[in-house]
Amino acid sequence: MKLSKAELANTFIDKIFEIETVDLCQQGTKFKDNFVKCILSCSTTDFGFQVSGTYSVRVEYNCDRCANTFERELKDFLKFWCVTDSTKIRNSDIEIFYMRNNNDIIDLGSFMSDLISLNQPIKILCINNCKGICICCGINLNYKTCLQN
Repeated sequence: MKLSKAELANTFIDKIFEIETVDLCQQGTKFKDNFVKCILSCSTTDFGFQVSGTYSVRVEYNCDRCANTFERELKDFLKFWCVTDSTKIRNSDIEIFYMRNNNDIIDLGSFMSDLISLNQPIKILCINNCKGICICCGINLNYKTCLQN
C-alpha cells in the first residue's frame, strides 16, 4: 500500500485500503486472504500527518501441540506518523515516515509485514486447551484417547 503526501493532505476518515498479501514480505506467514484490509483515518498535525486505524487478515498456523493446521483472523490497531517537519518531533514510540518533498510516496508494505509478524502469538494453539499428541502412540488427543495408557 502506498500513500502520497497529496492523499494525506486531503485527510480522510475510515477509508478502506487493501494491500495484496503477495506484495508483503512473507516472514513465514501463510496468508489465507489475498488482501490485508485496512480501515484508516488521517488527520493533520503540526509536524505532518497522523494515520491510525485497524487491519485484518486471515492467516494459517500449525498448532505447536498437535501440529494441526488451522486458520485465525488477525486484527489489530495501527498508528503511524508521516512527518513533514522533523524538528517538531520528540522521542516517540510511534512508527515515523519522513515526507520532505511534495511528491513523496511512502510504501507501507514492510511496516504491515512487521505488524502481522509481531501479532503472531508466541505459543500457537489451535484451541486454548489443546491436548496435543500422545507421546506413546502419536494420536491427536483432542479427538481420541490413547489405547496404550
